[in-house]
Amino acid sequence: MFDHKQASDDTYLDEILAGADSASVVFKSKRMDARGGKAYVDRVLQIKLRDQNIIDVGRTLGRRWTQRWRAGETTTAHQAVSEVSDLLQDQDLIDDGEQARYETAAISVRSTSEATTTITADTLKDAFTYPVSDIKPDPYTHYSEVSSRLAKIADQEGVEIQEIDPHEVARCLTGSTPAHS
Repeated sequence: MFDHKQASDDTYLDEILAGADSASVVFKSKRMDARGGKAYVDRVLQIKLRDQNIIDVGRTLGRRWTQRWRAGETTTAHQAVSEVSDLLQDQDLIDDGEQARYETAAISVRSTSEATTTITADTLKDAFTYPVSDIKPDPYTHYSEVSSRLAKIADQEGVEIQEIDPHEVARCLTGSTPAHS
């Protein structure tokens, strides 16, 4: 029997935010075209985040939205806009009431490696897509990397796991084929 619950990697989110070269909050509003067939973005407000603001805003919202997501709850676009603007108001980065003109909010974080991560309430899980290389690692290296990250997440979530020896994993996976694995 398995007891399942959604987990997140708070350490990885912190790594993304701490490694940010730049970040901004982007608010958008949409309108329907004259025919009423397609929505288009008619207004965009971009607020640059600097230094500690990147970590404060990103971490607070990321953790809040992740907790809801793990609990099976959703954060509406309106709720996200409100939460983002409240944090920005606390830091004097947006005027009170300005958020009423927008339907969506996102935090765009750009790292020094030129990678961009977008954090929104409804696509937060995309922030936990780990970077991969072009070269397939050997099973020992792959398992070592995955198991160390998994141990951190399990500890954070209070889940007990038993590690497997990476050499045993490599022996099991080396030479296996989909038909025989």
